[in-house]
Amino acid sequence: MKFWTHYWTHETTVFPEEAVRKRKVPLALDHTAGNAFRKRGVRPGDAVYVVSYHRGVIRLLGRMTVERVVDQGEAESVLGYEPWKASDHLLAVAGESTDHYFDVVLTADQVNELRFVGHGGKVVGIKFNRRGDPDQQTLRSVRELTAETASFLDEVLAERARS
Repeated sequence: MKFWTHYWTHETTVFPEEAVRKRKVPLALDHTAGNAFRKRGVRPGDAVYVVSYHRGVIRLLGRMTVERVVDQGEAESVLGYEPWKASDHLLAVAGESTDHYFDVVLTADQVNELRFVGHGGKVVGIKFNRRGDPDQQTLRSVRELTAETASFLDEVLAERARS
């Protein structure tokens, strides 16, 4: 099992938040789409943490365990709503995803704890820009997380679920 981040733009999070409130998409994070999942090696059984970045703030939108990686056509036939257009779609294992959250903001200390698996297995932290904010580019691609970081993010999501 591997752990990954997937980046949603701020603009992308505005529609789902409204759609979830209006019940046009499920509350559970049952799906996400992108063009790099297969290329990066995301497989069934892996966990994907959806994140967003806007104005120096990183939001943790939820987590899903991947059941299948499918193409656009199969995603459209399975989901019951029109998904984002992409070459790769991740479908979650039933019951193994969190709700969509739009209010989980990582603190500066939490951001400093984020660790990714870089080239050759080297563990790297998040990069910061000249203002001291997290560098948005650090989150833009599908990034592999360390198991420790995934565990920490699970704790953040569990705390949110209890509130």
